[in-house]
Amino acid sequence: AINNMAVVISGAFFQPVIGKILDWCQGTNQHHCYKIALSVIFFSYLLAGIIALFLIRSNSIEENRGF
Repeated sequence: AINNMAVVISGAFFQPVIGKILDWCQGTNQHHCYKIALSVIFFSYLLAGIIALFLIRSNSIEENRGF
């Protein structure tokens, strides 16, 4: 349920942000504008990967021997 909610919220977040970037960049090279606007998605994936490295814990047998 949380995953489905995150997908909907990310769409509600990214669509206006990318639209604002494209509006701000209007009148210049369109190819460059789209590369800048869609790089927001790449950086959010990068941030999510970095956060996941610190938040995901392993539940291996070796780590739980002391319990």
